[in-house]
Amino acid sequence: MAWLRRRTLPLAASLSVLWAADAGALDPAAVSEGGKLFQVACAACHGADATGHGPVAPALKTSPTDLTQLATGNGGTFPRDRVIQVIAGERQVTAHGTREMPVWCQRFAPTGSGATAAASIYARRQLERLATYIESVQRAPRP
Repeated sequence: MAWLRRRTLPLAASLSVLWAADAGALDPAAVSEGGKLFQVACAACHGADATGHGPVAPALKTSPTDLTQLATGNGGTFPRDRVIQVIAGERQVTAHGTREMPVWCQRFAPTGSGATAAASIYARRQLERLATYIESVQRAPRP
């Protein structure tokens, strides 16, 4: 076991240095995957550009949030955990409707007695990718 620690500790240290040097960068693959997911699951309301002007938006009682301004509304820091909680249904947003909507319960929250660990891991990866994409579209406040 000691030989394993000797081999993995330098690797772990090297990886943490690399991560720290690039901590501000977003993974391009995650942005791309998240963007595809956004277009399928979110763009109808939030718009292809995430500004809240999707084709369904005029028919909604509550206007969709401009997702490009989330960091601005949070003191300049992207609220990643809050975004994931909202998408996963852990934080209620009245405009999103009930968690029983298929787009929410099947795609982002495979829980309950029939859910497998693999399905839960897959759903979490989807949430992370979607949050990464939303983080990538943050813009400066509009005048």
